[in-house]
Amino acid sequence: MLNQDHDELIRLADVPRHPLLRRRGKLLSQAVVTRWTTHGVDGVRLESLKLGISRYTTDGAIRRFIDALNNDQPAELATAGR
Repeated sequence: MLNQDHDELIRLADVPRHPLLRRRGKLLSQAVVTRWTTHGVDGVRLESLKLGISRYTTDGAIRRFIDALNNDQPAELATAGR
């Protein structure tokens, strides 16, 4: 569950630039991030909330999403050279 009291909100438009989500230095498309919040991947959705006209998530929600997709192995930042 999103806990906006303890995590800083991240606009979904900024999620493709999140360091955990880069693949070989390339950014994700915004459509992929939106699909993660609406349809999910393998039954797992990226937690988000709508405030006004913008949708937000948190760093914690991104980490939980990645962990769930990786069978609960903690998400770590990719190291240089990977």
